[in-house]
Amino acid sequence: MEEKNLIKFNENIKIINNGLVKYEDDEGNLKLLNIESLLCQVQFLRVEETGKKVMLFNKEISKDMKFNKEFTMIPQRDKKDPLKVKEVETQVELMWKVQNGLGFSTVFNNKEEAIKYAEDINNLVLGRLGVENGKE
Repeated sequence: MEEKNLIKFNENIKIINNGLVKYEDDEGNLKLLNIESLLCQVQFLRVEETGKKVMLFNKEISKDMKFNKEFTMIPQRDKKDPLKVKEVETQVELMWKVQNGLGFSTVFNNKEEAIKYAEDINNLVLGRLGVENGKE
């Protein structure tokens, strides 16, 4: 299970009962997990160029993904006086990271798609747990 892609991970999940799921892939990885660990969260990210390079290296995003950009003020240490912090206008790329309780994640370039994916997974899990719309 070296792959940390949430979508690929979810493709290999089979619900056993209301409390357990089974992960099994073509490579022979097999794991039983609590169904609650599949619940997802969405995190909005403003990523600078250096952060994007790290995400590319870690294979969190692909090089052909396009993201909307904006300028924002980011605190940075003054090169002349390291004790001083100044606000610098920096271009960032907007991303939405959907992550489950196991740390598997997928980055989206569209807020609505990210939220829909997370809500679809959460609704499936909550439905299996007998909870609908946050109520028992």
